[in-house]
Amino acid sequence: MECGDPSVYANGNGALMRLAPLAIHLVDEDSLDKRLQLTRDYTCLTHRHPRAILASYIYLEIIHSLLNGRSLLTALKILPEKLEGTLKDQPEVWNELKYFEPIFETDFAATLRCEIKSSGYVVDTLLASIWCALNATSIDQAIILAVNLGDDTDTLASITGTLASCVNLSDQVSKTWKGQLRNLKLLNSIIEPFAKMESKKIEECHSSSVPN
Repeated sequence: MECGDPSVYANGNGALMRLAPLAIHLVDEDSLDKRLQLTRDYTCLTHRHPRAILASYIYLEIIHSLLNGRSLLTALKILPEKLEGTLKDQPEVWNELKYFEPIFETDFAATLRCEIKSSGYVVDTLLASIWCALNATSIDQAIILAVNLGDDTDTLASITGTLASCVNLSDQVSKTWKGQLRNLKLLNSIIEPFAKMESKKIEECHSSSVPN
């Protein structure tokens, strides 16, 4: 039995918001086919329209490139060609690329802020989060940019923070912000075991990173 709403009107950003742990888990998975299949499976739990699936592919593959030593600009530059060869058997997904084309333009970072949308629509969210990451020099700055765009700020800031963290691996979110989290003991009991398990993978991949 299939799950996930396949409607064009169900292209929300909820799947993107919860996929980052999968990207970290797949950091040393060399098979693009395997990465995309798992990404599709996770996305389709809630969002089954091809546009939402492609958004997840783009997001996860950007993170994969970043964690393996590429810059964000390089990740964006190589991604369309990388996906095209693999998605020949998924034409319904590949045909959705036109909605995401602005992020692959070389001057996307120079897009005026007033032209960046921050709704709950998956296309708007992905474009806005990448724009914020491109225009920030720290995780905190990227998150502030995202929040100040307004509208769906919680999801946008979450996704932006993930991208910015992968761009700035040596940076950390403000201690003041982290200090305001509720029930830190519970959060740490969940987050720390996962972080310890996966951090070694990221360190190994980053130490053998490809040139930018």
